[in-house]
Amino acid sequence: MGLVNSGNEVDYILYDSTTGGLIKVLPRLKMTYCRTFEEGFRQLLAREYDHVFAVRLSRSHRLKYFFLTRKLGRQTRWHHLCLAWPEAIYKRPLAILEGRLNSFRGYNICVSPRQYWANKKFNKKSYLVIPPVPEEYFLTPKEKRQNRKIKVTYLGNLTQDKCVDEVISLFMALVKDQRFHCSIYGTHDRHNPDSVKIHRLLQSQQDIPYFDVDLENYSSEIDDLVKNVLHDTDVFFQPYRKLQNTLDLPLLLLEAMASLCAVITTPTGDVADIYGESKFVIPLPQFRRQAENLLTQLSYEEIIAERGRIYQRNQELNFNQARVAGRLAAILAA
Repeated sequence: MGLVNSGNEVDYILYDSTTGGLIKVLPRLKMTYCRTFEEGFRQLLAREYDHVFAVRLSRSHRLKYFFLTRKLGRQTRWHHLCLAWPEAIYKRPLAILEGRLNSFRGYNICVSPRQYWANKKFNKKSYLVIPPVPEEYFLTPKEKRQNRKIKVTYLGNLTQDKCVDEVISLFMALVKDQRFHCSIYGTHDRHNPDSVKIHRLLQSQQDIPYFDVDLENYSSEIDDLVKNVLHDTDVFFQPYRKLQNTLDLPLLLLEAMASLCAVITTPTGDVADIYGESKFVIPLPQFRRQAENLLTQLSYEEIIAERGRIYQRNQELNFNQARVAGRLAAILAA
């Protein structure tokens, strides 16, 4: 959307979709759903793009993509967007190799510092571009509303990777404390038995307000929901055991920071470095106990102080949509 706002035309093509289709997000921004890799690649060829980013390819299609792009003319520049980072260290050289092969006439764009430094050693065409957050998420300390109760929110996938079991246990304990209002906005994977089990558990209980959010298809309503929830949240839970099912620099962390939420999180990947030094960053071994101790002793004055620190951190990182899109456009123009 940042590229579109500066006059570019952007398409996002997804394959392995159960149904084909086209969504016009904006006049110059489209999402195309294709059933197969071949159908998706035909879309690339038919539209004669100036720039193409490989984002995520299944194992069976990586070599095919590599050879197909080598056969094409030099008009299109082929880039790689490195969103995820393998948990297994032995897999990381393969991720670096894929980025180098997919950016043979373009650039390798990394979204986290650890990706960037690992790739830069072997691919000089690697650049760090922090994920962008739309302008409407950003608040100043004066704009952030103050609630009668401390609003504590979990929003995200119902998976063990995000310590959701410990979050639910903690929220259950906080229900009896009248200072807090806890809510869970969750999306579950219908093909994952553990995720479905957590979803049904939350549906069956009455103590914690639970909202089932469908993130399977993009919609502007989902964007509005996330923004409004974060704007109304004082303390946002976003702990991670692993980053394998999200961006290596999680977008929700950045959106919560833009919304001046105090984020209770874990020092996984680059999360702690990006969020900054704070008592709200809690290591995993004692996460459940330390998070409860932090909340039960927390004052609203401390939350306001944390908002001020996050606001300054946001100024340092400067990850608003226009700035990040401008940086990417400048890289592509080089």
